[in-house]
Amino acid sequence: MLPRQSVISTIEQLQSELDLHDIWRIKNPTIPSFTWSQSNPLVFSRLDNWLISNSLSDNVYTVDMISAIEFQDVNDKVEGPGFWKLNCSLLNDKQYVDEVNLRLPAWLQKGKQELSDPRSVWDWVKYNKKYSRQCSMGKSRLRKLEEWQLNKEFQEASFVFQNNPRANGQGSACLALLSGV
Repeated sequence: MLPRQSVISTIEQLQSELDLHDIWRIKNPTIPSFTWSQSNPLVFSRLDNWLISNSLSDNVYTVDMISAIEFQDVNDKVEGPGFWKLNCSLLNDKQYVDEVNLRLPAWLQKGKQELSDPRSVWDWVKYNKKYSRQCSMGKSRLRKLEEWQLNKEFQEASFVFQNNPRANGQGSACLALLSGV
């Protein structure tokens, strides 16, 4: 048996034994899609399978090649900001470090005015994480926006290429984008 046929057979056996279904294909029965291609010879293939239990199929709200699976009606929703810890990459941001260094004396002074134990003062300084949290969340928002924009451009290029992979100019540019060139 050829390696590709062996892999397909193994996946089909796994699906059968565990009652799994490719939710992408169920939710997108008419959309031609692929996650891998080559230009010579022209070959398109899906390398991924979103296999989920048949019992979960009705709870799948959307499935996407980029953002994966999104469920609806999940009862275990977490609310509130949750636990936050410092993103250490902020320490490489000169603007952030300079701003913390400017604010630190005021935080120390206020802590020393209200607290006598140096350990409590140190805890007070750490408690003033609001600035760090705001910086971290701002950077995260910008990173997510950039990722969203890149995903959108990728999906548009994929759509153009899937609908006309042999088109002059556009097709080769899309293939370059899809292959990471």
